[in-house]
Parts: sequence; C-alpha cells; structure tokens
Amino acid sequence: MLPFHGKYPKLDPKSCVMPGAELAGDVELKEYASIWQNCALRGDVNKIVVGRYSNVQDNSVLHVDDDRACILGDYVTIGHGAIVHASTIEDNV
Repeated sequence: MLPFHGKYPKLDPKSCVMPGAELAGDVELKEYASIWQNCALRGDVNKIVVGRYSNVQDNSVLHVDDDRACILGDYVTIGHGAIVHASTIEDNV
C-alpha cells in the first residue's frame, strides 16, 4: 500500500490483498473484495473502487484517467492478466 499525492488506499477490514499486489493512491476496497498476486491498482490521478465480493485476479492492472475513474461494482470478476483502464463495470459481471 503506497500513498500518492497524500491519498492512501482504503481497505475494508474484510477485504483481502495477496502478497505481491500493489495498491497506490486513491484506491478503495469494499467488504470482501479480493486482490490477487501481482496486481497493480494505481489510483494516481483519479479513484479506483472495487465493490463488495469483487475480485481482481492474478497479474491484472486497474488504472484511471484524469477525467475518468475505474469503478468495479459488486460481485465482479476481473480475470487473470486483464487491463481495466478508466472504466466502470456494473454489478454482477
């Protein structure tokens, strides 16, 4: 977990971040969200939110744009090695 421009990742106590994953800046993990090995979530110029019971699988990257956040709804699965850039993914995907 790394700060970026004074913003720190916020993790629900019931969320899980596996070894090797890196979260930086304005990143929020909701209840039971899980981030697996070697993922990078970089909330440097906007926010990233990972919803309840959602998971980001091994070697995936979540990033943002100046004018677009990266929002994962509840019960979302991001498969291994995926790149999700400045996108919103609704619940149950």
